[in-house]
Amino acid sequence: GKGRAGGRVGRGPQQDFRHDAPLGLPPKTPGIRRGAVSRVGDVQKVAGFIASALREDGRVEVLAAGPAAINKAVKAFCVARTYLADEGLELIVSPRFYGTDERPSSNQVLLDARAHPRTAEDRADDVALNVAAASTPSAVAGAAAKNARRGGRVTLFAMGE
Repeated sequence: GKGRAGGRVGRGPQQDFRHDAPLGLPPKTPGIRRGAVSRVGDVQKVAGFIASALREDGRVEVLAAGPAAINKAVKAFCVARTYLADEGLELIVSPRFYGTDERPSSNQVLLDARAHPRTAEDRADDVALNVAAASTPSAVAGAAAKNARRGGRVTLFAMGE
């Protein structure tokens, strides 16, 4: 069915990361699945992995390094959200940014996601922001931060490339 799309992502060297990996990531959290997205990753497969992990464990971590991989990861979370919506589950995704001593501001992100039941009360505080290709990142970030400080949930809607 629609809510069961996607398969498991292989458990190769990119799947789990060691504490001493050069990316400077924290150690893998026991009991939490961690996957990686590459710049050529299959969005549907990653979305299936995310949805499966959230159904089973309620939490998942996804690593992406570089703009193309981060873009794929965000798209995968959007697709996974549609899979879980049929089951009344909502995603909360928190990014954590990492670098190395040589490149402290490098664009490596660990996306920590949790699932929780979605209620009508949850939706009452939502603020929806539309994002277009011409949107200024700092303006979008400022609007999202302003609404988040008020305690509401912020949803960003984006279409296109």
